[in-house]
Amino acid sequence: MTGDALLTAAVLGTDRRAPPADAFPPLAPPLAAHTPEWRLLLAAGAAALHAQAGRVPSPAPPPPPAADPDPRPVCASDAAALLAALTRAREHALVAEWLAAAQAAAVRPPAALAPALLDLARRHPALQPAALRAVGPLGPWLAARHPAFAFAAPPPPPAPADLATFTAAPLPARLATLDALRRAGPTRADEPLLEAALDDRRKEVRQAAADLLATLPGSALSARMAARVAVCFAVHHEGLHYLEVTLPDALDDAARRDGLTERSPETDVFGPRAGWLAQMLALAPPSALTRALRCPPERFVSDLLATDHAALAQPLARAALRHRDRPFAAALLRGALDGAQDWDKVALTRPTVAALTRLIGPAKGDALVLELLTRNLGPLDDIPAAWPLVDLPGPWSPALTHLFRARLRRDLHSPRAFAAAEHALDLARHVPIDALDPADLTSPDPDAAADLAQARDLLARRRAVAQALRGGPR
Repeated sequence: MTGDALLTAAVLGTDRRAPPADAFPPLAPPLAAHTPEWRLLLAAGAAALHAQAGRVPSPAPPPPPAADPDPRPVCASDAAALLAALTRAREHALVAEWLAAAQAAAVRPPAALAPALLDLARRHPALQPAALRAVGPLGPWLAARHPAFAFAAPPPPPAPADLATFTAAPLPARLATLDALRRAGPTRADEPLLEAALDDRRKEVRQAAADLLATLPGSALSARMAARVAVCFAVHHEGLHYLEVTLPDALDDAARRDGLTERSPETDVFGPRAGWLAQMLALAPPSALTRALRCPPERFVSDLLATDHAALAQPLARAALRHRDRPFAAALLRGALDGAQDWDKVALTRPTVAALTRLIGPAKGDALVLELLTRNLGPLDDIPAAWPLVDLPGPWSPALTHLFRARLRRDLHSPRAFAAAEHALDLARHVPIDALDPADLTSPDPDAAADLAQARDLLARRRAVAQALRGGPR
C-alpha cells in the first residue's frame, strides 16, 4: 500500500476505508492480527521508518589533500614506542627531552603520534615550539582540521605595512600589523611606521610600537631612552669611587610618547620616580649606558648593587635580555649571585637568572658557574651561586662536572642530607645526564632515601630517552 493510500485511509477513517492486511507487505502477517485502526498506525510508522532507512547515502566528500611531505627520517621503533608511552603518561618534561634529542639526531616521530603530541603541547604551552618542529608539515595540516590545534596553524600573512594603510586601518588590523612585525622581527625599514604608531590614538598600539622599537638595534627610540638613562647615573672617580643615581623628577610629553607611563608595574614596586627610571632602564640598550659612562658592565653592575637602588638590577636584566647583551648578562649574574647568602636579598629573580643563564650560552656559562661555585662553598641547595646549574645547557666541562659531583656528594653526606636530597631530585630533572652518576645519588641518611630513589629513577629514564635516539633513524 502506497503512502498516498495510507494518507487517504487516515483522512477518511478506517470505517469508510479500512487498510488491508498487506498495508505494509514486509509486516503483513503481524498486521493481519490487529484491528483496522492499529493496522493503519503500524503501517504508517513502518513506512516512514522504511523510507528513512532506505535512503541512498550522499556521495562521500573528496578526501582532503595530504600534508606536505617531511623529508626527515622517522625515528627508530623503540624511540617511537618510548615517546608514545611518555605522551600517554603526560610526562611533558621527558617528552621535551625526547624532542630535543630527536632534533639533535635529525629524526622525527611517526605521523601517528602527531595528534597525541600536539594535544600534550596544547596543555603545556612551553612544549609547543619543540612539538611543532617535531611534527613538521603535519602541524598546520592538523590545525586546519581540529580547532584544539589552532596554535599549530601557520601565522597569517603580514598585513600591509605602509604608513597610509596602517594609519587608516581599524584597531584589530593595526594590532595585527604590529604582531606580524614582532614575529618577523622589525627592521630599519619598519622604523618610520613604528615611530608614527607612537602617536596612535590607542594606548595598546603605542605600547606595542614602543616595545618593537626598543628591540630594533640603532633605533631612534633606543637612542632617546639611552640619553634619558645616562643623565640619571654618574660615576665618581675622585676619592672614593661610587655610582650616583639621580631619579627623574617627572615624565615629559616626549617620554610619554616613547611608552613611559606615570603608573606601571615598575612604579608599583619601586615608587613613582624609581619606577620611571626602571621603565627607562628596561628599554634602553645597556651597552649605550656603559659607553656614555665609560664604565665596563662588570663595574657598573657592581657599583649599582652597592647603592640604595640595587633592585634596579632587575629592569637592567630585562634590558640585557631584550637586547641580547651577553656581556651585561654575565656581569649581572656574577654581581648578583657571587657572595649572596640570603635568597630574598638577591637583586634578580630566579626566572631572570634562568633567562640570563640561557642567554650567555654554554661556554661562557660553564666558566661563570665554575667560578661562582669555586668562590661560594656553601651547600648547593642553599647558595644563590648555584641557581644557574639547573639552566646551564650541556655538555659541561670536565672541571665543572667534577666540582659539581664532589659538592653534591659532600652535601648528601652532611648533617643536612635531607635538604640536599630534595635538591638532588630537582637537579636530576635538569642538569645534563652526563653530569650525574647514580653512584652520586646516595646518602647514609635514611630520611634522604625516598628522594634519592626518585632521582636515580628519573636519571635512568632520561638516559633511556637519550639512548633510544642515539641510533638515529630506523
